[in-house]
Amino acid sequence: MNKKKLTLLTKTALAVVDQGLLSAVNFFVSIVLIKNTAKTEYGYYSIAFAALMLFISVQNAVVTTPLTVLLPAKKSAEKKEYISSLLSGQYALLLPLSFIFLLVALAGRFFAIDSLRTHIALAFIVAVLGALLREFLRACLFAQYRAERVLVVDTIYVLVYISAIGLLWLTSSVSVPVILIFMGISAFAASLTSTGFIEWRIRWPSVKKSYSENWPFGRWALAGVLVSHVQNYAYLYLLGALLGSTAVADVSASRLLLMPLVLAQVGWGKVALPLGARLHEEKRAVDFFKIQMAAALAFVVVIQLYVFLINRFAPLLGSLVLTDKYLEALGFATLWGAIFSVGFVALCASFGLQAMKRFKVITQMSAITMVLTVLSTFLFIKGFAVRGGLYALLTGETSLAILLWYKFVSSVFPLRAGRIRLLITRLTKKVVNENA
Repeated sequence: MNKKKLTLLTKTALAVVDQGLLSAVNFFVSIVLIKNTAKTEYGYYSIAFAALMLFISVQNAVVTTPLTVLLPAKKSAEKKEYISSLLSGQYALLLPLSFIFLLVALAGRFFAIDSLRTHIALAFIVAVLGALLREFLRACLFAQYRAERVLVVDTIYVLVYISAIGLLWLTSSVSVPVILIFMGISAFAASLTSTGFIEWRIRWPSVKKSYSENWPFGRWALAGVLVSHVQNYAYLYLLGALLGSTAVADVSASRLLLMPLVLAQVGWGKVALPLGARLHEEKRAVDFFKIQMAAALAFVVVIQLYVFLINRFAPLLGSLVLTDKYLEALGFATLWGAIFSVGFVALCASFGLQAMKRFKVITQMSAITMVLTVLSTFLFIKGFAVRGGLYALLTGETSLAILLWYKFVSSVFPLRAGRIRLLITRLTKKVVNENA
């Protein structure tokens, strides 16, 4: 095996270990909340966590994904200014928005909004500010092929976060607001250990220049992540609106069992995007296509084995991981396995299109499937309750996977795709003529 393949395997292994740490801490937090808070409060946490994912997705679209694609082509002298300008611009926007959100949350106390939701909203600000700094730093380090440093940052984050939560658990002080505050503080503490390459001052011309470079890619990616968020979390929001926060808690608890797979997907993306961008620059898109095909197939096999083990040891998991309140959630594991399988297949095609800078295509395909997902979610929840939301999510993910892989194949093999389209057109005309 040559040196480049060994390096790729090493980076991938580090990314998997890193995401394993993050998966473990999120799993631990959820278990603590499930065992120590009411279903209603855990449901609020699930919604807050989904909202945090929205903020991170917007950051990925406008800041970190374009950074991952553009940074490899920059000269070493330009990289530091580019990175620092992006971070400065990010917080120049976030801090005023956080202040406005703070005022709105405080004002809610005067309109009979219960104290728990107000406290969660205030703590959410801290969580967002810390999480976005850590995610930015991780993207920078991954783009510079420093996966080992990412592992150091996330290890510090996990140790600080778990220590704080353990103290809460021992003192019986567990609550969602305090958990969110510790999430943000831990992220800040870990990030500040590895920011030596960033200049902490705002240079508005540089900020404008850096975001101007990002925007041609980021505008389509931004629309894409907003569409994707609606598609991926419509079931959660509609379950809360139609069936209540306890339904959100049930479906979140069932998804919890597959959390390690979620972050493994993210870990592959951190490796795949820089690799795909480099191979695209080297005119080796076919090689990246083969890698994504292999990754998709391998992950589907892993998911099916994982779900088999969950079903095999369901009673044990019910007693160790969940409480009696959530035993029914284990019945959703197989359905979640199908959703995750199809979702990762779609994600591999999305990574390929992102590496080729086809953000507009991703947005267009996602918009089509978003409409289908939202409509089917509303209808299926009415007919099948909690399980209906998952049926709708599977429908949307399957449609998206088909569309994205079609576009990925068309981009890598344009001549073959053109011939296939011509063949389909001819067959369609032939069928129409015969029926006429």
